[in-house]
Amino acid sequence: MKKFGDYYLGLDLGTSSIGWAVTDEKYDILRFNKKFMWGTHLFDTGNTAAERRIFRTSRRRLKRKKNRIELLQTLFSEEISKKDFGFFQRLKESQYDIEDKTVKNKNTLFMDKNYTDKDYHDEYPTIYHLRKALIDNEENAFEIRKLYLAISHILSHRGHFLFEGELSDNFEFDDIFNEFVKYLNEELNIEFRIKLDVSLQEIKEILTDKMLNRTRKKEKLSELLEEEKNKILKVIFGVALVSLPLAAATAIKTGQIDRSNDASIAKDQTELNRIVDVINIVEKRFVGKEATPSKKDLYEGAVAGIIGKLNDPYSEYLSSDDLKDFSEDMDGEYVGVGMTISKKKGEALEVLDPFIGSPAEKVGIKPKDKITKVDGKDILPLTANETVKLLKGKENSKVEVEVTRAGKKEPFKVTMTRSKIKLEMVESKMLDNKIGYVSLIRFGNNVGHEVEKAIKNLQSQGMKGLIFDLRSNPGGSLTEAQDITSLFVKENLIVYLKDKNGSQKNYNRTLNYLGDFPLIVLTNKNSASASEIVTGALKDYKRATIIGDKTFGKGIVQQVIPLPATNDAIKLTIAQYFTPKGNYIHEKGIEPDIKIEMEELLTLKGYTNESDQAKKNREKEIEEIIKKDKGDAEAKKIISAGDVQLKRAIEEMNKKIKK
Repeated sequence: MKKFGDYYLGLDLGTSSIGWAVTDEKYDILRFNKKFMWGTHLFDTGNTAAERRIFRTSRRRLKRKKNRIELLQTLFSEEISKKDFGFFQRLKESQYDIEDKTVKNKNTLFMDKNYTDKDYHDEYPTIYHLRKALIDNEENAFEIRKLYLAISHILSHRGHFLFEGELSDNFEFDDIFNEFVKYLNEELNIEFRIKLDVSLQEIKEILTDKMLNRTRKKEKLSELLEEEKNKILKVIFGVALVSLPLAAATAIKTGQIDRSNDASIAKDQTELNRIVDVINIVEKRFVGKEATPSKKDLYEGAVAGIIGKLNDPYSEYLSSDDLKDFSEDMDGEYVGVGMTISKKKGEALEVLDPFIGSPAEKVGIKPKDKITKVDGKDILPLTANETVKLLKGKENSKVEVEVTRAGKKEPFKVTMTRSKIKLEMVESKMLDNKIGYVSLIRFGNNVGHEVEKAIKNLQSQGMKGLIFDLRSNPGGSLTEAQDITSLFVKENLIVYLKDKNGSQKNYNRTLNYLGDFPLIVLTNKNSASASEIVTGALKDYKRATIIGDKTFGKGIVQQVIPLPATNDAIKLTIAQYFTPKGNYIHEKGIEPDIKIEMEELLTLKGYTNESDQAKKNREKEIEEIIKKDKGDAEAKKIISAGDVQLKRAIEEMNKKIKK
């Protein structure tokens, strides 16, 4: 190592930089490792205590703002998810520029069929126009999403400019404290007492004394309170009553004070720490065949594991990607292979219906085919949602599946090219003798208005009676079922729900009644969920004749609940539903008025690119499948009989019309 004799170290100290140089006695810059020993170091300008305090205050203010918005989303999430479960997700993405080609949808706030962002901005050029409309009590402004936007803006830009003087001058401490005591007694079952010789003024002085820290305030309060004082103090300090009485009043009203049990809190924290510890250990030390999942994926796995413990086939964790897929499915438009499937964890995927003209149909996928692998991946351990994610992808990309088919000894592979799939959820036509026919594929977004439009169109053509086909309809949106039932019944109650606590919530009529025309509803064993809500109400009120087979029997309701702090959600079973007359149909189904069994394959319905030739091809395909199951003679008999349920419905409708 090179040794130096005497040397000088020169420093140039500035407010945001340091310059330095090392020289010999002749002031020549020395070299070390072939590099001249001089340079500069830049850093941020030092801040005064006051400046640092400003930044600290700003951070706290922004954090409090974020917490307020998250709380608001939690309060609104249930109702908004009923109307538009993807609203919060799109709201988070609204910061992206419209020219960003990765963002498919340019309507970030409103994307209803009859109401988009353009309509919203035409109606309310600025957020202040919306706020004014709410003040003026304009009915349209109270739509739940608009209401959220207005309140969110108020909370984001709030201030105390409406109050003159100190907050304590505008709010009576006695009133707030008495409300707090009432909450302790009634909601938390905590008996609260104050010593006889103690006044509220003494408590107020302690709580509002800025010279006392939390510990000293707690000590002084403990001298004034009787019975369960430790528990009471925990609650008081837990809602920050010590800093601002108004904060306590707000917390009481919003239900934030619900953790008075110290042991419970400690246990929860211990369990949460266990999850965090396991994830951290796995991330740092796990060695396996595949790379360790990211910490984000591990946390998502933990949440999914919680939902998995419910042992409920209808509840599931939805990542941000899952949410987008779910939204696309409800809209009836997505990029995939185009088929209706049935899939349970531990079983193969069963194809129920490859859509006419879809990538699946083009490569020869048939009803009752079973798929065991997607792109070489074994899908038996996967859920239906996880499997669908593998089948979806970018437009024109390819996906390979391994298929097992009855009559074939060995599995075979086929490759499909993904394309845009657009389902027409509502099909309508006029049959002979002015009998209207409306078929509903599923209860997706806005189908209530689509069904209304279809029926009104048939009425304009002289419709005398209506056959409403719900066969093989798996369900969907509860609110859409509410809308559709409203079209057919005069009675107010459509369906009611009971939650975990036994609380009842009624769903009443929404859309206008369309008339007293004769009505027949077609059902089969795959008519489920929302289909059964409609069928149950129509049967209870004796509004329609039900023809076909007994329905599936799904009498429980799921809700997509966004997790405000992230972009994901959980789909959770939250209630049982009952028909207007109090019938609970879960795992029972609804018996038809006229029972007619029929080969389910014959109920498969067409889609946008349906053609007469496609129908004939489908008929031949179905006949071949039935032959393998039941033999040639039985297959010919079934095919020649055709849609016996629809034929019987037409026969019964003609009788009703003649009356």
